[in-house]
Amino acid sequence: MRGVAYWIDQPEPDWTLEMVATLELEAILEQWAPELEALVALGHHAASRITDLPPTWRYLEMLGVDPVVQGSGYGGVLLRQVLADAYAAGQPLTLMTGDPANVGFYQHHGLTVAWQGTAPDGVLPMWSLRTPYAADNSR
Repeated sequence: MRGVAYWIDQPEPDWTLEMVATLELEAILEQWAPELEALVALGHHAASRITDLPPTWRYLEMLGVDPVVQGSGYGGVLLRQVLADAYAAGQPLTLMTGDPANVGFYQHHGLTVAWQGTAPDGVLPMWSLRTPYAADNSR
């Protein structure tokens, strides 16, 4: 595996017991609950700064590429697929990053900065990016 992309419909659907069991979320939460809660809180903080989202949209939770192959185009391939899927569904895509180096990558692929600020701690820089509404998108 060279990379992974993971997005979530918003508002997030309710998790069924079957979904939790299939994804083995209980074991993951048991080990990583505080870290996951902190990441989810940051995501909500950043997404809440985008005030013009429609009732349903998508949040790109994670886009990661093996460091050995970073810069080889894998991230772009993954992001283009995520964007194509969001456009086909007629939903804008949003994401949050705390790494200024990522902002240019996402802008190169058509996302715009919707908000720039800091995390609730007042220290960590944050950017919320988004695609245009699918109806306005000419891709």
